[in-house]
Amino acid sequence: MLEKDRIQNLKFHIKSEDYFGTLATVLDLFRLDVFDRNKILKGIIKNLVYLQDNYKIIKKN
Repeated sequence: MLEKDRIQNLKFHIKSEDYFGTLATVLDLFRLDVFDRNKILKGIIKNLVYLQDNYKIIKKN
């Protein structure tokens, strides 16, 4: 996935407030060994670093 596409995908999931569900799905795919683990793990790390650097999660009321 291209860097620009990856970030747009993250932004879509954040706007939909779906970041935890998305992460859970990716981790489950990783657990099932459907994809190349090294590639998925690198993508997860990039996504988490991007989120850490650019977003703050606030508790809903």
